[in-house]
Amino acid sequence: MDETLKLAAAQFLSEFKELAKTALNVWPREVNTQALLDMKLTFSDRAHIILSLSVDDYSSGPMRDLRRAGDVWIFGKTVNCIEIYIKLKVVEYQSLDTNTTVRQAACISFHPAREPLEYPFK
Repeated sequence: MDETLKLAAAQFLSEFKELAKTALNVWPREVNTQALLDMKLTFSDRAHIILSLSVDDYSSGPMRDLRRAGDVWIFGKTVNCIEIYIKLKVVEYQSLDTNTTVRQAACISFHPAREPLEYPFK
């Protein structure tokens, strides 16, 4: 396996989790909300699953986000026998109050995988 990519994935997860301690922004997409309902998971369950991700759960990335600046990373986790597709990124924006760059952990997708994911580090 590509050790450079494995190291990059580990560094991304480390930074993501550190930022998520302050705030984890989950995008309010219908597919994300429906996944929680269908799987009988709470917001807290989802946060716990995301924060429990390891490099072994890495599937792909970094890939350029086609809608916003920055890269996205894809991870997967099996919960209650269902493979979950998890797309994460660190979002950067300028604070209007302090005119400083703010970094925030964001979960773009959290829903059952539409097709099986590959895990190159498992």
